[in-house]
Parts: sequence; structure tokens; C-alpha cells
Amino acid sequence: MNTQWDHYIKERREQRHYSQAELAELLEASVASVSRWERGCSIPRPYLRRRLQVLFDDRATSTKEHPSAACDVPSGEHHKPSGTSPTH
Repeated sequence: MNTQWDHYIKERREQRHYSQAELAELLEASVASVSRWERGCSIPRPYLRRRLQVLFDDRATSTKEHPSAACDVPSGEHHKPSGTSPTH
């Protein structure tokens, strides 16, 4: 699973010279979670995504450039299943 979060987290963490353990402690997450995010095996939960943005001071990052733009809605959930009619 390539989520774009893997590159985002690893690059920002390394730019700030944090170890995975240090980042995990700052986020109140596990080291295993940080490792899974960086390997693209999973993505952070929404509240952790916000913490990452604050920690990495990414307030100015546009949603088009930010990984959350690609990851907030899992693929397949963008479209209604066929056979459903829109409600007004």
C-alpha cells in the first residue's frame, strides 16, 4: 500500500532528526505504528494526522500537496454503488 503518508512522515521525521521512537513519543503512538506508516503498511488515524501536521508545522501546506488529500477517503468510497439514486 503506497499512501503518500509513508514518504511524508519519513522525510519530515528525518529533516527534524527524530528517531522513530522520538516521533512515537511526541505523538503518543507506538514505535511499531510509526514504522508501519513509514513502510506504507498503514496510515495514521485522522487525529494523528493532525498531530503530525502540527508537529511538522505544515499549516501552509495546501491540501493538494498534502498526503491527507489522497488518504482521507479510502479508494472505492468516492463513488456511490451502482443502482443507488441520489437523494435530494
